Amino acid sequence: MLAEAKEEAAELLQQSNAVIERTIREIKENKADKQRTQKARKRIEEMKQKVSEGREEKKVMRDFSELKKMAKQMPSVSSSVQNTIRSHKLSFERSIDLRGMRADEALEQIIAYMDTAIMVAAGSVTILHGTGTGALKQLTRDYLATLKKKNRIIDYHDGDPDRGGAGITIVEL
Repeated sequence: MLAEAKEEAAELLQQSNAVIERTIREIKENKADKQRTQKARKRIEEMKQKVSEGREEKKVMRDFSELKKMAKQMPSVSSSVQNTIRSHKLSFERSIDLRGMRADEALEQIIAYMDTAIMVAAGSVTILHGTGTGALKQLTRDYLATLKKKNRIIDYHDGDPDRGGAGITIVEL
């Protein structure tokens, strides 16, 4: 990659020198004719833009290589994250019971539970909110709708009629 970049830089330098020399020659030959001088200057400006674009590409490449170096220096962070995920997978329950909770308490539980479920790639989970007044079900569905909009979950629906029906929400991750 470095050799390729050096080759491109040398070619770009050669092109820019040619444009500058041609421009100077045209100005001398035309004895500073205003229109031709402006055209020549325009070509030089275009070449400057080309050169600055090349610099930006090099900067991006340099930034990317620095990021790769940093990633190699931080293997302990990624292994600790993997260990955390592994421990969450081992202790993860595929269902949560919200019955009897206040709305704010239930929302905290749903947020934490769904974050963990997404992190461990649970597949599908069950949220038991009961039928009652319907407040917990509505709260659950509203939060799940935001997750669906953000493409963090696939879908959600009532449970099977013989297994809780409208008192349960099944979430597909």
